[in-house]
Amino acid sequence: MPIMVNRRRWMIEHGQAAVEIDGTLLYDGERSVPAIVLRMHGHLAHHLAHIFADWTTIAELLESGRGTDEDELAEALHEAAETAGTRQACQCTESARFADPGIPGRDTPR
Repeated sequence: MPIMVNRRRWMIEHGQAAVEIDGTLLYDGERSVPAIVLRMHGHLAHHLAHIFADWTTIAELLESGRGTDEDELAEALHEAAETAGTRQACQCTESARFADPGIPGRDTPR
């Protein structure tokens, strides 16, 4: 269960991650809205990358009409975990799944 630190911040996973409204704004296509920021360890980012990638695959198989293409988010989380030096992400046997042949240097597994 999340622990509310204050009105704008929650700790989860026994302090390994935090969710907060940090005061920055993002444009949602119509207007500026408060950003919700998730701060986490690299191993959690790596894990979530695979969850989002799997979710996208499942939605494609079920032909879901919800617009559940989360490959970009999965790839960004995986790259961030690798950049942070997270052992699991750096040694991931599924890294090729996140490779994008359209980007130079990304046509082979990392």
